[in-house]
Amino acid sequence: MSDEPQTEPAAAVVVTEADMLPNGPFAELSDLDDRMMRALQAYSRSLDIQAACTAAGIAYDTWFTWRWRYPQFAKMVDQVRETVVPEVEDAHYRAAIGGNVDAQKSILKAHSEKYRDQKSAAEKGVITEAELSRIINLMGRAVDMVIPNGEITTPGTEIKERIREAWLDIVTR
Repeated sequence: MSDEPQTEPAAAVVVTEADMLPNGPFAELSDLDDRMMRALQAYSRSLDIQAACTAAGIAYDTWFTWRWRYPQFAKMVDQVRETVVPEVEDAHYRAAIGGNVDAQKSILKAHSEKYRDQKSAAEKGVITEAELSRIINLMGRAVDMVIPNGEITTPGTEIKERIREAWLDIVTR
């Protein structure tokens, strides 16, 4: 167990029936069906799509179908998320200021390259200029082996297969 002070999570914004009255912040929901309303209410408590689907008695895929088919539903989902995320960020900031080292680290990593985990070029999936140059040279050799003097006399698929074979031969040497 950590000696770091624990902070209370931010209070979630919960969509209620009153919110959907004509003057409420989610009044537009009044013409959405009951299952959509239940899904949004559950989503507003946790931002957990699966939990929202379970609460509404719908399949997970239905959530995304509704977002696509019903712009009003999509707008409400976005509103709920836009309301809750800042509250979570505020709670995270309060935890960091309160001494929570994990919160401090994550805020520093989010706002400064200096504190982020450094990955090698290979881990990032980036190749160096030298590696790129080597690959280009090897590909040129493979093409030269298959198409001497740049004269193409065979069908494209056969050329591709020959280049692939030549490439494998070169890089596995």
